[in-house]
Amino acid sequence: MIKIVVDSTADLPHEIYQEYDITVVPVLAQFGSETLRDDVDFTRDEFYRRLVDEPEPPKTSAPTPGMYEHWFRALTEAGHEVLSISLAGNLSGTFNAARQAASLIEKGRVLCVDGMNVSIPLGFVTLKAAQAVRDGATLEEAAALVEQRRDKGVLLVAFETLRYLEKGGRIGRMRALLGTMLSPIL
Repeated sequence: MIKIVVDSTADLPHEIYQEYDITVVPVLAQFGSETLRDDVDFTRDEFYRRLVDEPEPPKTSAPTPGMYEHWFRALTEAGHEVLSISLAGNLSGTFNAARQAASLIEKGRVLCVDGMNVSIPLGFVTLKAAQAVRDGATLEEAAALVEQRRDKGVLLVAFETLRYLEKGGRIGRMRALLGTMLSPIL
């Protein structure tokens, strides 16, 4: 049997993860010296509340290779093949962490695919892969489906304020000021 593993940035409802038995590896958020796992140690609402309330913005990081190895090993030792779908490799080290972990698995098959997106577009290709597996697709066929569909997803984001991008060092003060005045869609 094939099992799907995805990171928590896929943003699918918990019911879908349960229905398709998708394993979710949490990304990490660090508030000061406190490191928390997304959707395990805090909810999204708590994250956004802390984003506003904390003096310093959080730092996010990819799940560690060890986190992936834990799940890959548990699934392969139970006799499953694993398709790991990760958030865009150009945005995070998540894909590389999954690949490093996969290289440590001696028994069983783990195939890692760069989802090349984040949030709902990543969730959509994950769901499509899970549906294909349920319908009898092989590991390679499910991975190919992700690779075919991953470029079709688009994520548009509208910010009420660019303050938090500035606060986190993603953009400079002048860009934040101009961007807030223009209200762009990113």
